[in-house]
Amino acid sequence: MTMDEKPSIFRYQEIAARLTSQIDAGVLQPNERLPSVRKLMRREHISLTTATRVLHVLEQNGRAYVRPRSGYFVRSRSSDAAWATLPAVTEKAFDGVPVAINDLVVDMLEKSATGDILPLGSAVLDSILIPQSQLSRILIATAKRGAAESACYTSPPGLFELRCGIARIMGDRGVLCGPDDIVITAGDSAAIECTLRIVARPGDSIVIETPTYFGILQAIETAGMKAIEITTDPLTGIDVDELERAVNSQHRIACVLLNPTLQNPLGYTMPTLHRKRVVELLARAGIPLIEDDVFHDLYAGRTQVDTLKSYDKNGMVLYCSSFSKVLTPGYRIGWCLPGRFLRKMMKDFLGRNISISRLPQQVLSEFLRKNYYEQHTARLRVLFAEQAQKVAALVKQHFPLGTRVSQPTGGFIYWIELADPVDMASLYARALSEGVSIAPGSVFYASGRCNNAFRICIGRKWTARVEQAIANLGKLCRRLSTRSRRETVSA
Repeated sequence: MTMDEKPSIFRYQEIAARLTSQIDAGVLQPNERLPSVRKLMRREHISLTTATRVLHVLEQNGRAYVRPRSGYFVRSRSSDAAWATLPAVTEKAFDGVPVAINDLVVDMLEKSATGDILPLGSAVLDSILIPQSQLSRILIATAKRGAAESACYTSPPGLFELRCGIARIMGDRGVLCGPDDIVITAGDSAAIECTLRIVARPGDSIVIETPTYFGILQAIETAGMKAIEITTDPLTGIDVDELERAVNSQHRIACVLLNPTLQNPLGYTMPTLHRKRVVELLARAGIPLIEDDVFHDLYAGRTQVDTLKSYDKNGMVLYCSSFSKVLTPGYRIGWCLPGRFLRKMMKDFLGRNISISRLPQQVLSEFLRKNYYEQHTARLRVLFAEQAQKVAALVKQHFPLGTRVSQPTGGFIYWIELADPVDMASLYARALSEGVSIAPGSVFYASGRCNNAFRICIGRKWTARVEQAIANLGKLCRRLSTRSRRETVSA
């Protein structure tokens, strides 16, 4: 037994708290390298396990981030801690507002779909990153074994073998479940749309992060529901204090819909303490929580991130995910763990005669059985891990002074926020004319209003074309920002 083993359960918290205080006080500056594990061991006279836990706590609480093969660094929390958030509000009515972004999204997707456009506005994997050879071999073998059977639909809840494979994935995400707890869906969007139908009615109010993924907003709009936008920190996620005030307000909340891991579009991963608090808060209030978790296996932090669902003790968390963002978008296979709402979901599927094609389920089931999935996602994490620093360097070099860019711990989504408003419609149009698509910030807000931010996605290998495209976007922003300032002065 080492000298610190007995008190280590408290010792790592003490050291982590001390480092946190130094970060918050500015003693340790943003992007400054933190002490390594070995340095902490020598300096604090602690074991390897305790030193590792110290750094993991800092990462989970949003005070540190990891650079591949370099160690832990201080994550900015001073001036950057407020960017991309709504203004602080002392009193808030928490009235739901109608969502009206569907036309904006359709227009964006139509204009970005041409073959010669570099689709930095689309959160999809480039075809070269999809394991086509493995999928094709399995597809051919599966079709040969039973062509007639493979051509059929599979009734809900979906192919048993695939649900067994997904149960193993969920185990890695902190959720112990069996195949009978899982319903296969036609992608993540279909899962979200169904969960909204079974926990809320048209006219009801849904609490969301702001900004949030436009697919969530589309689902709310299509269902005839309203959105309650809660202030969201770009590093730690939804403001839990404000969420609690909303829950305790007089306004009825039908459910809360969150995307806590590598959130789209801000890229943050909600700290563990916040996750527990959110689940416990909503459980006490009896409010269902829908968790959208499509990017989970791209998280590149050194500690495992458990899902919100993993803290669910009474079946009130409806968990939605899919293979579309991390494996293959064309198969359109997702899943849901609806908890206590399982029977309602099955009735909804059967009542609408919803069935999912059997062949893609068979292929993905075999892909999981052969352990190809773990190998594939591990390669993606390594590939994407180094992009964040490259994007940050390009933004600093080419964009207007004061521009901020997210630094996600994994994944390929980046939120770029300009210091000054610009004509975002003009930026979008000019970027398209130069062969690059972006996702304007307006499609991520229920109101459809945002004139100083946009999202780019780099779900592909880093190339000179990608680098040049980001540099050109920065130059466009500089020109539009300069023109905007001149027009303001002349007015």
